[in-house]
Amino acid sequence: MLEAMRRHAQGWGIKIAFGVIILVFIFYFGAGNLSKNRDAVVAYVNDEPISSQAFIRAYEQGLEALRRQQPGVTADELQKAQFKKVVLNQLINSKLVENWATKAGLSLSPAELRYAIGNLPAFQNEQRAFDPALYKAALASSGQTPGQFEGGFGASIRNQQLETYITLPARPTEAQARDIFNFVNEKAKIDYLLFNADDFTDKVKVGDKEVEEYYKANQDRFTQPARIKIEYALLTPKDLGRYQNVQEQEIKDYFTANAEKYRQDEQARAQHILIKVAEDASDQDVKQAEAKIKKIQARLQMGEKFDDLAKKESQGPNAEQGGELGWLSRGQTVKPFEDALFGLKIGEVSQPVRTKFGFHLIRAEDRKEAGLMGYDQVKSTIRDLLAQERASDQINKLLDKAVDQLSASVPLPKIFEDLGLVSRKSEAFTKDTVQQAFGMTKEAAETLFALPLNKSPDMPLAVEGGYILAQKIEDTPESLASLESMRPTIQVFLKKAEALKLAQAKAAETLVRLSDPKTAEAALKDVRKDLKTSDPFTRQGFIPNLGTNLKLVTDAYNAKPNAWLAQPYEAGSGFVVARLAERIAPSDSDWSKDKESWLGLVENRQSQELFQAFIRQLIAQAKVEIVRPDMLD
Repeated sequence: MLEAMRRHAQGWGIKIAFGVIILVFIFYFGAGNLSKNRDAVVAYVNDEPISSQAFIRAYEQGLEALRRQQPGVTADELQKAQFKKVVLNQLINSKLVENWATKAGLSLSPAELRYAIGNLPAFQNEQRAFDPALYKAALASSGQTPGQFEGGFGASIRNQQLETYITLPARPTEAQARDIFNFVNEKAKIDYLLFNADDFTDKVKVGDKEVEEYYKANQDRFTQPARIKIEYALLTPKDLGRYQNVQEQEIKDYFTANAEKYRQDEQARAQHILIKVAEDASDQDVKQAEAKIKKIQARLQMGEKFDDLAKKESQGPNAEQGGELGWLSRGQTVKPFEDALFGLKIGEVSQPVRTKFGFHLIRAEDRKEAGLMGYDQVKSTIRDLLAQERASDQINKLLDKAVDQLSASVPLPKIFEDLGLVSRKSEAFTKDTVQQAFGMTKEAAETLFALPLNKSPDMPLAVEGGYILAQKIEDTPESLASLESMRPTIQVFLKKAEALKLAQAKAAETLVRLSDPKTAEAALKDVRKDLKTSDPFTRQGFIPNLGTNLKLVTDAYNAKPNAWLAQPYEAGSGFVVARLAERIAPSDSDWSKDKESWLGLVENRQSQELFQAFIRQLIAQAKVEIVRPDMLD
């Protein structure tokens, strides 16, 4: 079974980079040796424990990764998304997969594990050979022993192989992929009449009585939410780090001791021009593609600019950007492309290079040699790191002093002065915006809003990364805008609403005439001068010049050509009456250009569905007991 998986795996040992190992496969190791101490365990999976420590570590690292991707995520959003439950479910799933693999007799030999680790770029020297000293230093900097890392890494590889094996049946036929390709890429056109509401506004009169009635019935729309301003100081590593005096020598000492953390791989900044041709294309197709790339090469040699030719001729997805690929490290591209790119001098263009995607002309824009980054490149980063580490050590001390002084009713400005904090005054916040600004909970925001003027909470409030000391300095209560101030806005709104109704009525009336065989010919003659044909559109719902209307698009695709659709549709500031003009199937040449990527896309989707079904089956057959539900709140 393992051999079958190896045949279908695609370089798994090289693809997995150190530090990007799948979260759920490395955090629960060692949990199996725990005793049945229920306080130390968050859940049991078939009587095997998942430790509370492993859960907390997985949650914290998952949270850190999420905040790197979505810096603005709030505590409320995490609570609504039940992030802790998601993390625990991942740990449970991985435990089930691990157990299944063990029962199935899957194993990874020590030699295979050594080979995989040896191929990780993070552990290789400048000659791309495994460096034991680098390996130990990298693990030490991440707080892991070789045993911990190798256990988690080996399990990660085995589980990836298992996923490859489980999803082997996901091999779509070309016909299946072509059907999906045709469905997604088929386009349509409609003939349409637009009845714009603006053409009916002159026929609408809005009186004072209607304005007043609307104002009374919709006062929630004219209510301004309560707002406050606060004077505050943050007790977080980032903010307190600004006050730390980090000496130049400290930064240099840290850089000297941790230089390996600031190693960069060899990189090249590249552009390319791609002429697509499939790996299994006929000799004739290959010759045609090769002839085309050589013609482009000749035009470059005659002085045409690479950027311009890439925009005009390249069939790659980044053609509009002049073929820009950005900075690439070794291992990020297919081997023929990599070999050609890293063999070029800056500004040099390669000979045509054949890869599985087609023929490329590659231009090296710039180079960065492998090695350690210079002190000046990382000086400010290290300064911030040391300052924040030092500030972290001070937070609890400052927090204790602040709590003592708040308990003694010391005014907050005096506390700021005693603690050496520089306070700031905020803009006007609503309850929602103050939560977003500081990463605080809804309850903390309500505490601030409930304060009397120039008063602070009895205790510091928790925010993202630490605490806030604050007092309310300005209070604007919720208020209702006056009728007179809102009268012009309401008049415009009501006039547009009534004009839209008139446009809809006229569209419906016209549709009846166009659909009735007795009046259709005369009606079409009357409106022909206003009849327009749309640009082609897909099933996504957007029609050029009319905007997004998924119902209109769906009905158009389901209609017979030249048959008027059964209803008027709202579009922009009016209504349209429409009929299907044409459906345009993607061409065989379009399919040939994109066939490989679509086969891969469909295979990937089927693989995901198969593996999820496998996970669901494992869960259905498992005994899962959550013994610390309080940790999920």
